[in-house]
Amino acid sequence: SLGTAAGFATAARTPYNNDGTALSDIGNHAWSLDPPRLTPTSDRGTGNAGSSRTAVDARHRSRTNAVFADGHARAYLPEELGYRVKDDGTFLDVRTGDDSGHHNQLFSGSGTDKDPI
Repeated sequence: SLGTAAGFATAARTPYNNDGTALSDIGNHAWSLDPPRLTPTSDRGTGNAGSSRTAVDARHRSRTNAVFADGHARAYLPEELGYRVKDDGTFLDVRTGDDSGHHNQLFSGSGTDKDPI
């Protein structure tokens, strides 16, 4: 997981810091993974609504590895998992206007796009 650095443009992300003090640090709060589509009041990677979001790290040939409860695994582009990524590398939080492909289908447990609880 990129941790809270996912909420920053690629150029604004800072290297991993064991103290985990800056939201822009790669890997800060990386033990938590936010679903692709959040709501304005959703808790984020730090546990606080309104803080920087966490997201997958597509470091394996521009893909991330996902392992499912039934034991199968697959490499996905972040967009295939439902994430929306701006051209600068920032992972988007909530629905805006043009959100085709921004969904929580693989995170809901039912294959439907549900808001996080």
